[in-house]
Amino acid sequence: DAYHLFFCNQLAKACIPLYEEHIFKCKRINEYGAQQLALDSQTIKAIFLSIPKLRGDKKLSERRTRAFNRIVEREIKRVTAIVKTLASPTDCLIARFQTLMPKTTDSSSASEILTKVLYLKGLNKKEMQALVDSYNASVEAKDQIQLDSRSDGGLKRLFKFGSS
Repeated sequence: DAYHLFFCNQLAKACIPLYEEHIFKCKRINEYGAQQLALDSQTIKAIFLSIPKLRGDKKLSERRTRAFNRIVEREIKRVTAIVKTLASPTDCLIARFQTLMPKTTDSSSASEILTKVLYLKGLNKKEMQALVDSYNASVEAKDQIQLDSRSDGGLKRLFKFGSS
């Protein structure tokens, strides 16, 4: 019983962040693609929540099952926030991002995620800079972000494109 749920916990902690990482490996995601990712995320969540029940006839501890469900919810919440932000129209992207991003996400991670989301949306530099300025106006100075002024080098480092 304990070993099974320990395995389930570790599986969720390893696989869901890997799913998020693979979303960021995409080159561009439009609104329809983001909506599909949102559906996929909910399916992944449902699959993970059903894993403890696959054990068979043995009754699992309700307390441990609730703990596993909390882990899955916590891990998938950030992925859901990212894909819902990607699905939002450009004019309300910053407000949606700030509303949906879990409060437990540290500011450097949140700004990195926002930068990646802007690149995934396929916006031009002018649109991205306007959104970054809007974001910077709503956060403290230490949490502000800057776009990489170089056109391609920053993207390769940020997304790990190519053979390097």
